[in-house]
Amino acid sequence: SIIDNGCGIPKEHQSKLFEPFFTTKAQGKGLGLGLPNVISIVKSSGGGIGVESTPGLGTTFKILLPYCDEQHVSEDMEPVEKDLNGNGELILVVEDEEALSLYFQKMISKFGYKVQIANSGAEALLLLGKGLQPALVITDIIMPGMNGKDLADRIVQNYPEQKVMFMSGFTDDIIQPLGVIRGNIPFLQKPFTAPELAKTIKTLLTSHQVINAKPALDAAETKVKILMLDDDESLQILFQRACNKIGHKFLGVKNLSAALLELNKQKFDVLLIDDNLEGITGADALKKIRAEGHHMPAIGISGVLNAEHVKNMEDAGMIKVIEKSFDLIPLLNAAVEAAKHLYI
Repeated sequence: SIIDNGCGIPKEHQSKLFEPFFTTKAQGKGLGLGLPNVISIVKSSGGGIGVESTPGLGTTFKILLPYCDEQHVSEDMEPVEKDLNGNGELILVVEDEEALSLYFQKMISKFGYKVQIANSGAEALLLLGKGLQPALVITDIIMPGMNGKDLADRIVQNYPEQKVMFMSGFTDDIIQPLGVIRGNIPFLQKPFTAPELAKTIKTLLTSHQVINAKPALDAAETKVKILMLDDDESLQILFQRACNKIGHKFLGVKNLSAALLELNKQKFDVLLIDDNLEGITGADALKKIRAEGHHMPAIGISGVLNAEHVKNMEDAGMIKVIEKSFDLIPLLNAAVEAAKHLYI
């Protein structure tokens, strides 16, 4: 339990705490990915988070994790092998968190490298523009302003022989839907040990790896046109970001009438329909869409998979029902497969 006696969280914000990109901070002061990343890590470990907050009295977060009695031996203090040390090569580290940048500077210097710190992508480009020639650029991915991928794209354009490595403390289900990691740029997940970092740097410096100027997409090559019927605007925004990064066409609508209007105007390859819409179930919404003569594949999505609701959606003609989560990859993959193989 983590408890404070501060100002508390307003009720209208409590339901949005774990929504990606929701933040009450001023522009440039927060990305709205902190708590979504926390809950993603906790859920991936089989746990959950409970929140209790009263405005004016404080907040309590309760993190519940499965019990494990196995002993774990930490490798954090494992010494770095001498043959992994550098020979004075210059490493440029791009990290917006000052405490982390100082930590990386100290750690990498111990490996036998010279270290230059940049606290933003813009600062890194400025240093490179002034003639800095690092043997390797190590950049965080999620940063305010210019993220790591945008920085790597600029480096590809201006310095095609420059070696680059990504690092991030955010989980895959946050990074991948945003389309940040592409091509053959190496990636190291935080937290990592000193030996892991030393080995990765040494491997990159002794290899012929350079950035692929035309990185390949991680997602399937098939591009599809998706219509999402869901009254959760935050999910629509996140899914649209994922689709745009990968190259799919996406349109989100909040109600059945808007969906029918768009279906009568243009063709879509696949429908994504929420189970619980305002005034109508997802199953009944699909029946009305079918009655209007629209027969592209439909996938049901639900915040909580209820057996009865799943059966109703499947009986209505949903080819699959997927539980909503921050990991959008399964939903994207299902939409692509539906469009490719499962036309009615």
